[in-house]
Amino acid sequence: GLAISHGQRPEDGGYQYVVVPAIDLVDFQAYTAEQLTVLRNTGTVQAVWHKGLHMLQCIFWNPGGLRISDGLVLWVDQPCLLMLQYSSQSIRVTVANFRDRACPVKVQLNRPLDGEDVVWDAKTGVSTITFRLPTGEYTGQSVTKHCDLR
Repeated sequence: GLAISHGQRPEDGGYQYVVVPAIDLVDFQAYTAEQLTVLRNTGTVQAVWHKGLHMLQCIFWNPGGLRISDGLVLWVDQPCLLMLQYSSQSIRVTVANFRDRACPVKVQLNRPLDGEDVVWDAKTGVSTITFRLPTGEYTGQSVTKHCDLR
């Protein structure tokens, strides 16, 4: 098994690690984490931005917001796992529920978006994407929405 030693009686310590799946030893030794930026690593949000892929991967332990890149800001109204990838033409958002309770998750982005379950509010400059996540035996299964930038 894999184990990370945190030392004896650690207090307010911190660490970071990267999981790189489907890579052989030669590619792993050449792998560089320079493309990665830890945006936040707190008890409420853990978020990493990959510059090369224009991808955010994060967990919101509570409702909250996060400034990502190029002025892009997102907010969530429920705890969730979230992955976001964007280009100059579109944004793809994937959300999963890590708690077994039925509730929609609303993700808001400060960009004008079009897509299924997306509402753009020109007054506030915010698009709201509603995710209806599975529960019961399908709890934890992710839902992806593809949105076009207006």
